[in-house]
Amino acid sequence: MPNPSPSTQAPHCSHQHFTLPATNQSVSEARSTVRRHLRYWHVDSDLADQITLVVSELFTNAVIHSNSSTIECVLNATGNRIRLEVANEGTECASLNDAAPAHASAEHGRGLMLVTASSNAWGLRNSSHRHSCAVWASWDRPQPHST
Repeated sequence: MPNPSPSTQAPHCSHQHFTLPATNQSVSEARSTVRRHLRYWHVDSDLADQITLVVSELFTNAVIHSNSSTIECVLNATGNRIRLEVANEGTECASLNDAAPAHASAEHGRGLMLVTASSNAWGLRNSSHRHSCAVWASWDRPQPHST
């Protein structure tokens, strides 16, 4: 299980990368790993809840909709921006139109509605590394209030 270490902490940029088996059991481990790093980086608990929800949705989608044996997760905090990326292996991305959130009354596919509602932006990108599809989401980190 990946652990935060001082080497991942930099004044204006923090980075964490981990890979887990593409199994249902790994979804909770992905949530825990991301939550641990966000806490280490002193991310506000409300924002950490949103990011944790999104990693759960994206990781679950990768497990269900790809034939991957592993799922890769990258978490970056640069300046005031936090970016999460979840990538499967061997499955290229559909277009954004094909990956658009489902209608609220649909039985499946509402996870991307949560991603849209919980993040400032999200998207897809094909990666030549692992011949994969990566889904990313980003958030603006609140500025500390000055007194």
